[in-house]
Amino acid sequence: MAHNDIGTARRDGGTTADFMDQPQFKEDQPVGTLLSTFAHELSTLVRQEAQLVKADLRESATDFKSGLGELAGGAIIAFAGCLVLLMAAVYGLALELPLWLSALIVGGAALLIGLIVLSRARKNLASRNLTPDHAVHSLRKDAQIAKRNLT
Repeated sequence: MAHNDIGTARRDGGTTADFMDQPQFKEDQPVGTLLSTFAHELSTLVRQEAQLVKADLRESATDFKSGLGELAGGAIIAFAGCLVLLMAAVYGLALELPLWLSALIVGGAALLIGLIVLSRARKNLASRNLTPDHAVHSLRKDAQIAKRNLT
């Protein structure tokens, strides 16, 4: 899901929370009314930011699941091919060595290669960025705007 598809996002890249850039307060309103309006707009902003965080997390989870699905599919196909190739290697070595020794050599090599591949896959999965970047950026921006409006 792209940033522009998120419910609180606008086409210009901002969020509906950007209304705080141009305060909607009239100068002749009582302080109580201003505070009440500000509290209402702030609670609306918090709700919208929560929706943005949910959408951002959903997007990250979908990307992660997709990557895991591709990894699993590729692993299954590669496993089937490897079994056939390993069988061929065992039979090829068995022409010169005893069958048990051929199987031991091929099995040991396959195990070593498998452990290396698993180690690399684990590192790649650990380095995935699951941070809701859009939401974090928007929350920082909204905090700056709120500070400006409170001073």
